[in-house]
Amino acid sequence: PVQPNAGQCARYCTDASDFTLRPGSTYTYDYETTTVTTVQGGQEKTQIQITAQADIEVLSKCELSLRLRGVTLKLSDPESPDYLVSLRGAREFAKTIERNILRFSFQNGQVEHVCPSENAPTWVTNIQKGVLSAFQSFSVKPEWTTRTLETDVLGKCTAEYHSLGRNWQGTHTVRKLKDLSSCTERENYETYLQGSAYSQDFQTMSLPVVKGSQECEQVIGDNFLQTSTCNEKLIFRPFSNRGNGVVATVSQKLIYAATSERRFTGNDYRPTTEPLLYTHAKQEVSSAKIEEETEMVLRELCDAAKVDISISVPRKFSGLVYKMKKLSLRSLKSFYQKIDKICPQNTDKARKFFMDAIPLFASDARKFSTASEAHYFLESIDSGIHVDSHLIFSTDSYLPRSAMFNLTVDIFGKSCNLFQIDGRMEGLEHVVESFFGPGGYFPQKNIAKILREKRSVDNNKLNLIDSQFNQHYRNPHQPYGSLDVKVFGTSMWYEQFRSNEDGTPEINLLDIVTKLAEENDKEYSRSFMFLDTTFTVPMTSGLPLKIALNGTASVGLKIGGKFDVKSFEQVDVLGHIEPSGAVEISGLLTVDAGHFASSGMRIISTMHSSSVLDGKVQVRNGEVVKAQLNMPRDRIDVFNIQSKMYLVHGTEEREKAIDKREGTHLQSCTGRGISKVFGVKICSSLDLPPYRPNSPLQPLNGPAAFSLFIEKTDPTLKSYNFDAQWKNEMKKGGFVKHGVFSLNTPESRVDRDVKMELYVNEADHTATLKIKTPVKKFGVNAKLVDGESKKLDFSVNVDDKDYFSLQSELGIVNVKSSMYNVQSSLEVRIPSGRFMAATGTADIRLGQKYSGQLKIEDLTEKPILAKGNFEIGKKDRYDIEASLSSFPLDGTVKGYAQMGDNIASRFNAEYRILEGKMNKLSIVGKMRNLSAAALTKYSGSLNLQASVLPEWNTELVFETMKTTGHIENTVSVSLGDGARSRIHTIKLQEILRYEGSLSDNKVDGSIKLLYPEKNINYGLSVKHENTENSLKNTLEIQYAKNRQISTDVQLKKSTGNLLSVAGDVKLSYPGREAAVQAELAQNSNKEYRGTASCQWQTGRRVAAVLHYKDKCEGSRLKYEIDGNMNLPESSPITFATIVSYHRGQFAGSAEMSQGNDKYRAKADITAGNGLNHRMAGQLMIKNDVYGIDAAVNSIKDKVNGNVEVKMPNRQRATAKFEGRIGNGQF
Repeated sequence: PVQPNAGQCARYCTDASDFTLRPGSTYTYDYETTTVTTVQGGQEKTQIQITAQADIEVLSKCELSLRLRGVTLKLSDPESPDYLVSLRGAREFAKTIERNILRFSFQNGQVEHVCPSENAPTWVTNIQKGVLSAFQSFSVKPEWTTRTLETDVLGKCTAEYHSLGRNWQGTHTVRKLKDLSSCTERENYETYLQGSAYSQDFQTMSLPVVKGSQECEQVIGDNFLQTSTCNEKLIFRPFSNRGNGVVATVSQKLIYAATSERRFTGNDYRPTTEPLLYTHAKQEVSSAKIEEETEMVLRELCDAAKVDISISVPRKFSGLVYKMKKLSLRSLKSFYQKIDKICPQNTDKARKFFMDAIPLFASDARKFSTASEAHYFLESIDSGIHVDSHLIFSTDSYLPRSAMFNLTVDIFGKSCNLFQIDGRMEGLEHVVESFFGPGGYFPQKNIAKILREKRSVDNNKLNLIDSQFNQHYRNPHQPYGSLDVKVFGTSMWYEQFRSNEDGTPEINLLDIVTKLAEENDKEYSRSFMFLDTTFTVPMTSGLPLKIALNGTASVGLKIGGKFDVKSFEQVDVLGHIEPSGAVEISGLLTVDAGHFASSGMRIISTMHSSSVLDGKVQVRNGEVVKAQLNMPRDRIDVFNIQSKMYLVHGTEEREKAIDKREGTHLQSCTGRGISKVFGVKICSSLDLPPYRPNSPLQPLNGPAAFSLFIEKTDPTLKSYNFDAQWKNEMKKGGFVKHGVFSLNTPESRVDRDVKMELYVNEADHTATLKIKTPVKKFGVNAKLVDGESKKLDFSVNVDDKDYFSLQSELGIVNVKSSMYNVQSSLEVRIPSGRFMAATGTADIRLGQKYSGQLKIEDLTEKPILAKGNFEIGKKDRYDIEASLSSFPLDGTVKGYAQMGDNIASRFNAEYRILEGKMNKLSIVGKMRNLSAAALTKYSGSLNLQASVLPEWNTELVFETMKTTGHIENTVSVSLGDGARSRIHTIKLQEILRYEGSLSDNKVDGSIKLLYPEKNINYGLSVKHENTENSLKNTLEIQYAKNRQISTDVQLKKSTGNLLSVAGDVKLSYPGREAAVQAELAQNSNKEYRGTASCQWQTGRRVAAVLHYKDKCEGSRLKYEIDGNMNLPESSPITFATIVSYHRGQFAGSAEMSQGNDKYRAKADITAGNGLNHRMAGQLMIKNDVYGIDAAVNSIKDKVNGNVEVKMPNRQRATAKFEGRIGNGQF
């Protein structure tokens, strides 16, 4: 049953009274909350702290009010983030909070709703709700765990209450846990992303942007809250790595201080009620101030885009969008009329920025049908992507009728159109043919014919579809076309054309050609915001955590010149093109304390490019090409990308500087050669933060930057002039081709005149190349003779002097089927004479024999002669024989290899180095397959004999075998020849036997390494056996002769109803024997016996026995523990403990003895009704006895008590007291 309360914030009052507060009293608490925003895995951190005294006045059992006083606001010091400092404006912050009192309905520990005053700022009420969220609790019985749906400032969340029991003072401790990812009515989400909402049938929703949890511990005493301590952790999931990333932690403390009779709540009636949920509200700013700020932003934007799209334009444009969003329609019209005054020198661009910002206010989504689609969707994260496109032809035309491409992503429960381009055209066949048809401007290409061949018009299905089209669109004499480009659902560019009213095409080719021939300058610019999302989530403190993501792009293009084309053989092009663009993506994560201060961080990533291409091209008679590339700028920024991090402290944003002592910092430019030849240098720079394991992903791990630019090194460089000519003439039955290419930089003080000439005579197969530079002249001549044998003459001259010449000849004769004879020669000359001459022959019998020789003269003092012979015999036998004669190395090699199931080979070599002593080398190897049935077995050997280093003569023998339950491998290596050096033998053997399954098996294995010459005798053996109820394992390691380390492990457990487990572990090595034994046995349901011993050396042992009995009967509780311990060189120790409790009587005793020394302690406590309690205790240390008797009695309003302490030698101390209880005082 409940009691109705009209005219109060608490509309009713429940009869439940697990939590009771005395009406007419005010309970004061010390309150503190600190929010820390940090990049885990990094060093960046900001803090914001609020402290206050919270007064809770109890107007009635369920009608309470909250007042905060002594409010302080502190932020972390930007120089030392661990220290907190006061903030300018903190006094006004405190006054605003302190003058607003919040009444609330308190129903048995839960804050059902609150009643703020009419003019209370929303942010003040949210902070008060944070205090009340810590104040409210839930009744949990001792030793119980309860799950309940709880409403507080964090949202509607499932809370787990765990009782941690009561202490000796009677206070009850409760732990509360929340997974904030499952909370509802919590976050606020605002986005510009255009899209259509969709529903899903599966239960898993999108992964949250912020993952959070809360853990609180509350202490309840005297039926009201004593302390409440909460810790909340929020992780920003994007760019995090294994939990490292942007993390916000909130600590909140509410500690009871005192109770008083003072009152502060008036008698005002507050009809407005609202739940304890966080209230999301927008900040209101005066219209005049917004207009003033908007003008300033547009003025700065015009200055930034005066020459080109600078790197700061996207950020300033996004600022313009945010300001214009807050203007009314009337203010927008007024603002547009003032643009000429705001940007008098850049009016066109200013109006373009204004118009570009207008579409960004909309949020409608466009939907397009598709002809084909490819998509991928991942239900677990409720996100996906799909691409659709179509290209449709009509049977009346070889040109496509329409085309479309669309890229869409499914994210945040919406389908968002990222990019789309679609177009349509009809009746343009005659336009194409007027350019490329037989009577067109460029008839030699006849492109119309190519298109007709590529696209057949005979298609029955297309005929059927096309018959349904309107006749207006089927008329090929009425041209029509359109093209539309959209980004994020916003039309970025749209163009269309159609026929005139009389049916003639709107396209006039003569007008087009005439306009192209005229010199014109155009400038285009476009700015748009492709990402604008704000995500707000409340925290335990009542402060909001705001995450704002913004993406803005600005592109600009200056283009001018003329395009005069009379034919493909006569072209004049003059013009310039200056593209520039910038993209900025900004992320802001802050904790806001009203409009007074913010704490957090901002991350800005930008991309920028500004280039220029200026020049002219001339083509005459299809052969002469002249071009000029101008260099109007001293520097061209090809590409620049950078990521910066700012720490937000109050109203200040401080950039985190790049530490040149850490991370990667590279700068490089092209060398002096490029600079001298071209007068420019190409440079790049790279700055990356230091790598740390598990650090967050870029851009959270620190500032980074990359840039690529071109910069003049010759200030007088104005342009590059190119001149190219190509002629093709028929002479003496063949074509003679002549080409000339030249490059120079006029007006430059550096001579860069370069000229190249190429002559090619197809009749006599000759070619000549001449190159002239300011430094050198080069010439290249080549002649090719193609007959029965091929000959090549090649020469190079420098400054008209022979520098290098080469003559070569190659002849191949087919003697008969599959038999060839090859002869070749090569001669190289340099100015000092013949550098090298080489001749070679080869005889080839395909698949049987290959032989040949090579002779090289003049390269070394002694001619080089190499011979070789390779034969392929029967039964996979291969024979080889080779020789080499030269000054550095002389020698022969002879050998064979026999392949198959069994392998055998032998190679013998004789050689000498620098005409020294003749040496011998022999390699013999074999391998045999001895496998049969279930046995797999191989054996083999490898023998290496050398006359130079006989001590390294090597013989390797191996054997490997495997069968069911058995694996064995043996390897033996012998070094030395036994005559001039002692033979060293190394042997490695491995044996493994196994049987059974994983739960019931036996394993027996060993590894041995023997090296007698080095006194090495190593071994490892293991035996293992286990069943479901036992385990045995022995391990032995031999590290020298008669020197072993061994271990023995045995575990077992009983299979009966009573528990019985035992374990035995032994370790021994020379000079030490250690062992550990333990056993636990259950004698009955209430009796256990345990034994344990530890030996660390022979004769050095510790043993212990422990006996536990549970003698509880009904409400009588009684527990006994006794045991003994044996220590080396010491008397045994025995001990016993008894604890009992029944109906307010507690008794406990403990005793211990060692030899003649005895120790005893006992206590008896009786808890009566009211304040009637009695306690007696005794402590005996050896022969000294201490005692205490204490009692408290109360009769009506009279209380008396006495305490007596007994000391050894009959000494006593006695104390008594008396008192009265009345009017709530003692």
